Amino acid sequence: MVTINLSQWILKEEKYQPDGDRDYFISRSLLRIMKILRSLRFQSRRKPFKSISAVSAFCFTIVMILLCVSAGKLNFLFCVLALELIILCMLDGQTISRILQNSLMMTIFSAIFVLPSMLLGTRTLLVMLPVKTFLTVTALGLLSSFFRWHQITEALRFFRVPAIVVFILDTTLRYIVLLGEISQDMLIALKLRSIGRNKDKKLAVSGILGSVFLKSREMSEDMYQAMCCRGFTGEYPITSRNLLRSGDVLFLLLTIGFVALFMILEGWVKL
Repeated sequence: MVTINLSQWILKEEKYQPDGDRDYFISRSLLRIMKILRSLRFQSRRKPFKSISAVSAFCFTIVMILLCVSAGKLNFLFCVLALELIILCMLDGQTISRILQNSLMMTIFSAIFVLPSMLLGTRTLLVMLPVKTFLTVTALGLLSSFFRWHQITEALRFFRVPAIVVFILDTTLRYIVLLGEISQDMLIALKLRSIGRNKDKKLAVSGILGSVFLKSREMSEDMYQAMCCRGFTGEYPITSRNLLRSGDVLFLLLTIGFVALFMILEGWVKL
């Protein structure tokens, strides 16, 4: 029987306890990216409306935004607010929370932006601008909640928006999803491999940003070559045959009604 004498440092139980470190930035960035990806995926999986087209909804939204911006009194803005609240009641709680969260955030930002106007005595601007911001952002949120992105871009082509603008919007949305998934995987890997205290967090974050930038450049070159091989000429043809549907009559009546209401409440037409 052979006896082996081991060193004391081998027999000693190792109790390694890494120093605690704050990874709040990594966790917050990861949650933010996951939230954006979840909203985009949910938007793409939404069932399209069969009786209402995106063209009429987009036209009605643009008209309402122009009327809200041009309004000089709160009476018309309250009417628009009532309509938006009625439409919000048709959505689920998660969608309502997302729309109101974005609207309230932009409203608070606009209120802080015009807060110095109180010193000049123009208190009307302090009320009008946040209310208009809330209504316009909510209107755009409702439009994106009821229709998919490709339906909205198709509506842009119906109104003869240049193809280059539609191309930029379409590719931007696609790259947000693709690069967001890459950033999500890299942040998860960084979070799992971070042990102990990292005194140089900027180096890790800059490495992720550099990798995402190189990946985006590689993907853009691949997409350009694929588009050249498939004969892409820069045109976005309208694929849907029935862009105007039976339910668009409701939007037409609402548009005429709110334009008439705007002219009456603003004093342009006297009854």
